[in-house]
Order: sequence, then structure tokens, then C-alpha cells
Amino acid sequence: MTKSQANATGNLQVDIISDAGVARSLQDEWTGLATQSSAAPFALPAFALAWWEHLGRGRLHVVTVRERSGRLVGVAPFHVRRLGGLDMVRWLGHGLGAVGELLIGVTKGDVASTIWDNIDPEGRAVLHLLEYRHGGAGLMELRQGDWRARSQLHEICPIIDLRGVANATELLDHPDRRGLRKQLTRVDRRMERDGAKVSISIAETPSQVRDALPAVEAVYDAAEAANPRQHLLRGPYRPFLIAALDDAARRGHLALLVAEIDGEPAAFDIHLGIGNTASAWLGRHHPDVAPRSPGHLLLRAGVDWATAAGYDRFDLQLGADQYKMRWASGTYDTVSVIAARTSARLSRARGTIAAVEVGFTTRARLPRRRPAVT
Repeated sequence: MTKSQANATGNLQVDIISDAGVARSLQDEWTGLATQSSAAPFALPAFALAWWEHLGRGRLHVVTVRERSGRLVGVAPFHVRRLGGLDMVRWLGHGLGAVGELLIGVTKGDVASTIWDNIDPEGRAVLHLLEYRHGGAGLMELRQGDWRARSQLHEICPIIDLRGVANATELLDHPDRRGLRKQLTRVDRRMERDGAKVSISIAETPSQVRDALPAVEAVYDAAEAANPRQHLLRGPYRPFLIAALDDAARRGHLALLVAEIDGEPAAFDIHLGIGNTASAWLGRHHPDVAPRSPGHLLLRAGVDWATAAGYDRFDLQLGADQYKMRWASGTYDTVSVIAARTSARLSRARGTIAAVEVGFTTRARLPRRRPAVT
């Protein structure tokens, strides 16, 4: 078993895992902790470790904390990437919308502070934690500890409060959603008038996901041809996405919604259920069906799925898109965190990260021949 040095801190034991096989051996415990925390999708090992296997660069750096009894009470899903002469600690899933926070279970010890105190035994690393959930587990302890930390608001994530709601119809009956309710009624009536047949299927098992993939791929191809963004079923992204979906489906976390109009693939959404929270991670629609409000149609079906499954909230993840905000009950922010042990190293890290971001933005504006992994 490949591990870095283990550190005993009070009643807690810390290990830094750099071997993917060792990390995979923790999947059941890690998944249980993520479920207990109602974490974001990339906190699941199904996604985090699939990303590392197929897209990750640098070295794995998963920090675990156990009580003396052996119970896992903390996981920090990180990797280390060397940039500009600095070892930068990042979330697993960096660059793919990985909203992050530490996974912390109920225990008497201070798990978050233990992680920050032991994450970098040599004292030379820099933390670059993009999309840290504002107020998320571990953020306050990082700011109060020995690290020199700077954070900046980065994104907005809309959420839907599902408590006391039986289905999408009840949610849409709320006075604040009157305009949305009317829009969906118009869409339904237009579909009926045109004789269009709309069906939405939900794939939740590995075999169902495999059967749904051709429709998903057809939508993705059409969406990317009209508006190139990031095709996760092409190039190096494809094996990552397929592996992540298969693992999440086997563990009962996945709902892949596919909408068809007159028998033709029109749109899809990928939802993950973790603990009491459903998260909408990825979705695209065929450009030809844009006037038929495919995002709203799928989100209505997604709310029905989430309420039937007993989730208390629906996290719409990164981006305050207009269609998301019309469904939302509230929002939370994410922050970009840069931290180092010294002020001089922090200053150097901020300059390096700024230069990397400028370079990435420049590359993104060039004609795209293949997906860029950064």
C-alpha cells in the first residue's frame, strides 16, 4: 500500500494517499462519507477517481482522517499539479465544474484543522482551490489557521428547496413561479397543437445508461456543432464520463434524463443524488428544439424525479443561467481560494495562477482541434 507518512494528531490519524489503487480501496467508506455530507458530485469517488484516472496530471493527493477506532471521518479529494515551479494542491475534477469542500463526518476531533495542518508535510505547497463552496466544510478553519489565504467570489449556484413539495406541479403553483408556469403551459399546448410527441426517459442502472448513450451522444454532437464548449463524449473526456456514469449508476446515485420529440433525441440532463441533495451536473440540448424550452421540460421532469426520491433540495450547480434562476428558491456562492504558508509564496502563487488563466483564455479563443486538458 503506497502512502505518504502518517501523522497522529490527538485522537485522529492522518494519511496522504498518492496511489490510485489505495484510493479506490476506500470507495465504499468515501462514498458513505460523501453521502453523509450531501456533497457535490465530484466529491464522490465515482467522479473524482474516474477524473484522475483519465484526465488527471501531477500526483494524487487524497488526505484521509480516521479516528483511533479506524472510522473514516475526513476526506480531502486533492491532487498536486506543478505549475510555474510551484506544487499546487487542487480539487480532483479541477476544470470540470468541480464544486468542492472537505468531507467531514461527525466526530469529537477537529478534522478540518487536522487536514490543513498535515496536508503539506514539507511546507512548500500552494493551495489553489477553485469553486470552493462559500461556507463549505473546512473553509473557515483554513482562514483561521497558519495558512496565508486569499479568496475571491467566483460563481453563483442556484438551488431549489424541495422540502414539503410533492412534485413539480406543486412547485410551479408557487406565486413566484407564475411566469414559469405559464411558459410551460404554452409549451405543452403548442406541442399538443403541433401533434408533437414528447417523451422523457430516466436511466438509472448501468444497462439503462448504456442504452441511453447513443441518444445522449447525438444531442451532444449537435449542440457542440452549433455552440462548441466542451464535448465530454469526445477525445480524452469520453472514457472519464462513461466510467463515472457507470460507477455512479452502480451505486444508485445517477439519473440520466433524455428527452425525445417525435422519436428524435432532443436534450439530456445528468443528475446525481447524494445524501439529501440532488445535483444537476451536465445537460445539453439539440439547437433545433431551443424554441420548445427543453431545459425547462427536463428540469420539470428532474424535480419530479428528485421529489419522488425524497431529496430535500436540488442544487443546479455552477452558473446563474436565466432558466435556472426562474426555478431557484435561493443561491450560494463559490470562491476561488489561493493559500500558502508564507506571504512571499502566496504572492508568487497568485502571479503564476493569473498567468496560467490568461494563457488558458487565449487558447480557448483559438480554433479547437481537440479538447484541452489543463
